[in-house]
Amino acid sequence: DNMSADMHKAGTGKGHHVKNLYEPGSNEYEYYADGCKAGKTDGKANMSSVYQRYDDQYDSRFEKPFKKGYETCWKKYR
Repeated sequence: DNMSADMHKAGTGKGHHVKNLYEPGSNEYEYYADGCKAGKTDGKANMSSVYQRYDDQYDSRFEKPFKKGYETCWKKYR
């Protein structure tokens, strides 16, 4: 997955800002950011990585960017 490789290049380890690779202002950008926020919360709380617990917070058409944001930020805060 190219996005995953790009995320790695952007630096997603502790102390690095997670880069949102979607176009600012787009729906994908906003859902990625929402997923990242949820992943950060769960990661800091030492919860399992289950983005589906937030399925009421994203439109199914934008599940992919929400999931990507969640997983990227969850890993950062684990």
